[in-house]
Amino acid sequence: MAVTDEISVGVVGCGRCALFGHLPALGSLDSLFRVTAVCDLEKSRRERVARDFPEVQHYRRLEDMIDDPDIDLVLITTPSIDHEANALACLNRGIWTVCETPVALSHDGALVLRGASIKEGDKLIAATPALFSNEFRLASQSRVRHRIGDLYDIRIRQGTYLRRDDWQATAKRGGGAAHYAAQEPVLQALSLLKAPPVQMWSEMKKIVALGDAEDYVRLMLRTAEGVTADIEANSAVVKMEEPAITLRGTRGSFSVMQGASVGHFCVIDPSQRFRNHRSSVALPPLEMPTEDIQLFEAVAQLANPMPAYEAFWRAVYETVRNEKPFPVDFDLVVELARYIGIVRKSPPIAI
Repeated sequence: MAVTDEISVGVVGCGRCALFGHLPALGSLDSLFRVTAVCDLEKSRRERVARDFPEVQHYRRLEDMIDDPDIDLVLITTPSIDHEANALACLNRGIWTVCETPVALSHDGALVLRGASIKEGDKLIAATPALFSNEFRLASQSRVRHRIGDLYDIRIRQGTYLRRDDWQATAKRGGGAAHYAAQEPVLQALSLLKAPPVQMWSEMKKIVALGDAEDYVRLMLRTAEGVTADIEANSAVVKMEEPAITLRGTRGSFSVMQGASVGHFCVIDPSQRFRNHRSSVALPPLEMPTEDIQLFEAVAQLANPMPAYEAFWRAVYETVRNEKPFPVDFDLVVELARYIGIVRKSPPIAI
């Protein structure tokens, strides 16, 4: 282990997730993290990382990299099919491990990782930057729920237009939107529901992806209290105009766009009171009864907006160095694997 407060990081897998997500965040937090090793079969990809981190040691095999006693933490951003084995290899060496979702391709695999992590002192963290995003932090605030009344519906939307032709479009390599695009939106929904779902409906479609795996996933979850979450992860959206997160309550709604640090309320004026009376069993009048509803619109501003990946890695630092509990309970990630496993039991519908 390194003796400084700086965390020494080894990265296995140098694809887009690492290059355009995690590594820029680690570079911006150079007082907290130091990228010292990189592991990938492709030399060109290792060299791409070395452009920004010229002092990294290069490895082709994970087993060789985790032999380095100066590595405090390993970031796993390999293809999904390798996540479970790579995470187990790191945990068996007692190394802090951050693994991209899905941490495993099955619920059983996620349970195995949970057990291995507990054995090593809870050293496995799922990479969940979307749960540290500005829009999710806004939607999670208790004052938001208070203003919209009793929550009854959550809508989460993630969309782009991407005709994938890489391994993420192939079922054989663990690809498909359920394993990449839907992971964090479902985690967001499970967190916002604040109660375990008792019912679920789902469907998958293959619309524009060039492989055989789905690029559209839709789930609906319902708690025993009747709160629903409607989640859509769609790679066939030409233009995304819907809010990333919408909360609906008995007195109004709250919505926030992807990446925004400002959300919008549209609620019944807090000063308005409705008269309390019972419905009549008599025939209704021919004219539709109306009530004068006074609407109130406002915005909610996030006090300390921050890029999602940077916020995620700051939380990792607090957990590894200062022994603070990580904000995302790994048991929630295990439950995610269970729900996604159910979704994937039905083959996608080809359009």
